[in-house]
Amino acid sequence: MARRPTDRDGQDRTHAPMPSSTPRVGPNLGPRPGPVGEEAFKPHASTRQPAGPNELPSLTKGKNPLSKPGKARKKSSRMRQLRQMKPKRFTQQIPFSDKKPGPIVPKGTIAGHALVLVIAIMSFLAALTVAAVTIISDATRDWQSDISRGATIQIRQLEGVEMEGELAKAINIARQTPGITSATALTSDESNSLLEPWLGLDITFDDLPIPRLIELTIDDPSAVDFASLSRQLQEQVPGAVLDNHRFWVERLRSMAETAIFIGFTIMVLVVTATVLTVVFATRSAMSGNKETIEVLHFVGASNKFIAGEFQRKFFTLGFQGALAGGGTAVVTFLIIQGLLRAQEGSAALDQMQALLGVVQLGANAYLGTFALVILIAVFTAITTRLTVMNTLKKLS
Repeated sequence: MARRPTDRDGQDRTHAPMPSSTPRVGPNLGPRPGPVGEEAFKPHASTRQPAGPNELPSLTKGKNPLSKPGKARKKSSRMRQLRQMKPKRFTQQIPFSDKKPGPIVPKGTIAGHALVLVIAIMSFLAALTVAAVTIISDATRDWQSDISRGATIQIRQLEGVEMEGELAKAINIARQTPGITSATALTSDESNSLLEPWLGLDITFDDLPIPRLIELTIDDPSAVDFASLSRQLQEQVPGAVLDNHRFWVERLRSMAETAIFIGFTIMVLVVTATVLTVVFATRSAMSGNKETIEVLHFVGASNKFIAGEFQRKFFTLGFQGALAGGGTAVVTFLIIQGLLRAQEGSAALDQMQALLGVVQLGANAYLGTFALVILIAVFTAITTRLTVMNTLKKLS
């Protein structure tokens, strides 16, 4: 028969209540009971016995005795080194992927078609401006060359003076002047024909005091002393007036310079509008690729690398737009020249050629259009790079 447990006083403690966690107060109330729960199963350090060869190690501590602290420290140190290392730039495609790597700047986040259309329109307008400036410059140069190589002597009809004798004196003086190769007097009918486009055919020119004209042909304008020639004519031929066309040359040069300045101003405004459009498009593209830019920064990509990707993309768009606009302008030039050839011999074309000369586009207009295409594409790339670098500096 099993023996029932008793305490030191011999009393039965089988149905004794569980010890409470509240300490008992008072003398001679026995030892203080231990804590309840998990703490109750932890042996006291003074009563803990060393583990035998067949016993498992205690797992009550916070650390596992089987773990190796040195190995954990090495692993933690290795992880810190990996975090501090900068990733290398991978240039090879992942062999396990069947898809080709896409561009860093996706096409879907850039309004490429709209930007190409705007650049094409601006390039077309700039090409038209270049063509107009080229036509005006060539026409002005031809006008100045023609006018500077000619002069006119006008002799007014005076009472008691024989006109034919005065014409002979003036021609003799002009031919003796260095730099003048020929002097030819126009007949009365030739002088009257010069006034017909302005006065009409219904007027009788015999009743008008029309002066006689002497046309001078000049070989070297810089060798002619017009002041001396004018003085000799006034002394020997009464009523003679020398017109060396200097006034008209200066007026023509001033008008041409003004037209060229206006043309270049228009071209500068067009290029400025194109640059501003590219700036807004670049900022919009960066806003749409914000996550991509953050990932590139996280993996160690520099600002120059990111700017280069945007620059390459926008250079392609700018070149496409400029090429489309320049090509359209060249086609327009060819159509205009074809229409002018079809109108040869008409009165309207003759009047226009009399005023402006022969209107034709030379090699300078086409070379200027080609240079304009390259210039707009380069401006687009440079503007994009500067915009991206400035924006990234502000973000960083």
